[in-house]
Amino acid sequence: MTQQRGAVSATRRLKRVSNESVALIGDASGSVDSITGEGLALSFRQAIVLAGSIERRDLSEYRKAHRSIGKLPHTMAKLMLTLDRWPVLRDAE
Repeated sequence: MTQQRGAVSATRRLKRVSNESVALIGDASGSVDSITGEGLALSFRQAIVLAGSIERRDLSEYRKAHRSIGKLPHTMAKLMLTLDRWPVLRDAE
């Protein structure tokens, strides 16, 4: 019999992801639990929107899009972690 091991991970949301001269992307801008597998994909989506916002010199567009981009992965993480708390649901065959 082996002992299961895992890393601690967490979902984190920040109140602000940019100001007038600095914008955060990826894990620095808040992260979703690693159970979702969305880390890099989320970073790429944020980078694409940020590039457009920088080009238009308006980071408010990035701030709005950042929330929207993260909604599905945050919801997935909540659901998956909730299911893990209920072994009868997790182990159902």
